[in-house]
Amino acid sequence: MTITGLMTLSGGTYAQTEYGTRCRIAQQNLRGTVRDQDIRTRVSRFQAYQFIYKRLDVFVQRLENNNQRGAADLRQEVNQLKQAIDDFKSDYEDYDQARVTVTKLQNCSDNLPEFTSLMQDARQKRRRVNTDVLTIDKILDPSIKNKITDLYNNLLESESSEGTNG
Repeated sequence: MTITGLMTLSGGTYAQTEYGTRCRIAQQNLRGTVRDQDIRTRVSRFQAYQFIYKRLDVFVQRLENNNQRGAADLRQEVNQLKQAIDDFKSDYEDYDQARVTVTKLQNCSDNLPEFTSLMQDARQKRRRVNTDVLTIDKILDPSIKNKITDLYNNLLESESSEGTNG
């Protein structure tokens, strides 16, 4: 065997050892810091989203009961918000399960291809959660915000026209 061959073999062994160490560190981080941060984020976001949805739902019900113009459009947006929140919850649960699967892989250093595949799956699911957050943000602002502003302006116009007619 040539010197180059020995260097390649020893470099490959070093790289495998390095990746083995890194996969164990990644598993520890996913079990500890990442898990703790993810749980806090998921709970606080989900609670905030639920709070916003419930308040908007009550508001739209009142608008509908009073036959306000634009209530149907706002209802449609609020229903989309509810669906987006449900998607967020479901996708977050999928991501969390994928994260747990990565942490439970035994001897990741001996099974780097499976570890890599599981990590890619968890990352893809986390990206889906991020997309859900962006979708919710788009529904809330500008979509719902603009519809509420339009309703407010319509109410102001109807009050001023009633005041001049009465």
